[in-house]
Amino acid sequence: MTIPGQETLERTDCEVRSGRVTLRFEVGFPANGRTINARELEKILFDFLPVCVE
Repeated sequence: MTIPGQETLERTDCEVRSGRVTLRFEVGFPANGRTINARELEKILFDFLPVCVE
């Protein structure tokens, strides 16, 4: 049996290797209660994030 302990999870990170940049981050889906707001999510994925990458 393993003994549980504290651990750091890689949820956000920036890594540069061999001329490549890897970014890891968490994006919360916009929601109305327990329903995902698809129109706002579409804006995040196709408008906001591509501008950030550029």
